[in-house]
Amino acid sequence: MTTVKINKKNHVQLLFLYIELVKNDVISNLKRHGQLNLTYDENTALFELLHNDKIIIRPADKGSGIVVLNADTYVQSLENEMLSSNSYTETEKDTTVGVP
Repeated sequence: MTTVKINKKNHVQLLFLYIELVKNDVISNLKRHGQLNLTYDENTALFELLHNDKIIIRPADKGSGIVVLNADTYVQSLENEMLSSNSYTETEKDTTVGVP
């Protein structure tokens, strides 16, 4: 198990960074597999979903599907996990300096 040092001052910012990185990963995976077999309207709808800040699109834990989640609920569940888990500990300073 990996322990991640989290500072209370930056945990929400880090959650949103994580969400953005996952979203970019989903988008890059879609682009990597060649041209999409979608109509113009389907492609437009997919683009709108991927850029909708009210939802989170994540790869499914199992299989090759995706999961669409309410953004507020997802962020709250991540915050609860960070605060109640032994995998995360609070730090005195920002340890993410220099992290892209």
